[in-house]
Amino acid sequence: MARRQEDSSRVSGRNSNNRTYRSDTYVEGNAVRYLEDVSGDSGRQKMQLTNRPKSTRRARGLQLTSRYVAFLFVAVAVFACLCAQYVSLLADGKTLQKRVTSLSAQVEAAKLENDAEYYRIMTGLDMSQLREDAIERLGMGYPKKSQIVEYHMDDSDYVRQYVELPEE
Repeated sequence: MARRQEDSSRVSGRNSNNRTYRSDTYVEGNAVRYLEDVSGDSGRQKMQLTNRPKSTRRARGLQLTSRYVAFLFVAVAVFACLCAQYVSLLADGKTLQKRVTSLSAQVEAAKLENDAEYYRIMTGLDMSQLREDAIERLGMGYPKKSQIVEYHMDDSDYVRQYVELPEE
């Protein structure tokens, strides 16, 4: 309010439209700007008033209270524990990955060995000789139609026999 009274006291004149103009104003573009008052004390007092709260805020902000130090200590300790746990988990993950790789290699080796043994056994058998030995030496033969019993199942692909089948 005081500034407006000072500004109104500096009126230099009026134009034909009864508008008042100030001697300390100028127009540049479409905005009117006011010239700063260039007296030595008012600017310094204004700067000192605005800087004082900042300096007190800074001083308060730089103070390390025991609660703040305790909070920082706890936060750093928690962060260090989390980092150590993370590194431990990474190491465990790498160890498990190496173990899985070695077990996979063992499984592949076992599969190759089993396949080789299967082919060795299958090539060593002569199926026609095996059939002849079963029929002639052991008295085995092909089943007759009356010996074949068929069961129709809905859910399963195979049949397990737990008891002897009744003879009809």
